Amino acid sequence: MLKTKIKSIGDKETVIVELKGRILTGDGLDKLRSVCEAHIGDYWVAVLDFTGVTTYLDCLTVEMLCSLHASSQTKCTRLVLTNVVPKVRDVILLVKLVTAFAEDIIFAEDTIVDLPKAA
Repeated sequence: MLKTKIKSIGDKETVIVELKGRILTGDGLDKLRSVCEAHIGDYWVAVLDFTGVTTYLDCLTVEMLCSLHASSQTKCTRLVLTNVVPKVRDVILLVKLVTAFAEDIIFAEDTIVDLPKAA
């Protein structure tokens, strides 16, 4: 089960959504989608903090991250993924989602990845 904790910094400047648990279809995905959609567009920066996320992602979760990224761009909000654990990082790299986020992904401390340069 996914648990979220929402912190707001400044007056509509930044929202941090701390994630804890699994993000899978039927187990957290709908909750994550509704929390993010409620805040994207209301803040300049929306941060998804993956510190407490277990290492499970399915294809619909990856699709939802792509959808949230596109939605955030149309609503002038910068979506940032932080503390992405190695197994989640591997999935993001595999589907080339890292190129969409460019500098807006911060991997966990023990992870070193050469990110592609933004055009």
